[in-house]
Amino acid sequence: KTEQALVQRLYETLFSTSSSSPAIALSREAAELARKNLGVVQEKYARGAVSIVDLLDAQNESFQQDQREALAQYEFMLDVIQAQRAVGWMPELKSAEERVAWLAELDRVLHNPPEATP
Repeated sequence: KTEQALVQRLYETLFSTSSSSPAIALSREAAELARKNLGVVQEKYARGAVSIVDLLDAQNESFQQDQREALAQYEFMLDVIQAQRAVGWMPELKSAEERVAWLAELDRVLHNPPEATP
């Protein structure tokens, strides 16, 4: 029963990590698009083509997307730490080679997640 609970916890953390990893790229892309939009709106505002409200909306959206990008990275790191805890991995006690190997294995699992057990 304890082994099954540990395996279940590990699967949960791996699946969580596999979903939070792509969220970083998506939030990064959204933040970049929001910054580009802000640049366009700033140019239009400078020419008097849009109102101050449009400029403020674009600034707010850019700020929010930057925050979402940071949050996605933070959530991914939390998921990695939970996966490390689930398997009893303490990177501080490992050599640089062992840490690199563990991260490579994590990356492999993230791109090929294990099948869910019934």
